[in-house]
Amino acid sequence: MKKLESEAGTPLFERQGRNMMLTEAGLALKAHAEQILALHDKALHQVQKYQNKTSLRLGCPEDYNETILPKVISAITKTEPTCSVQVYSQPVWC
Repeated sequence: MKKLESEAGTPLFERQGRNMMLTEAGLALKAHAEQILALHDKALHQVQKYQNKTSLRLGCPEDYNETILPKVISAITKTEPTCSVQVYSQPVWC
């Protein structure tokens, strides 16, 4: 705590016997620390979504590329946002 106060350049705690209370500067630092911890938790939560990332390969005729395929890919990415979709398309030969 003394090192933290030294870095801050101001007292962060008020010592009253065995008890300690935060000073105004300490309360300000506490608010920022809580925000940092919340952002840390949020970042970890976001990153952990990619832990089980899946990959999907789709093959379809070329004439589906503009009609059906966008709807299919949209539905997949809505339900599985971390899913990687690879599309292989070939022209239809008659």
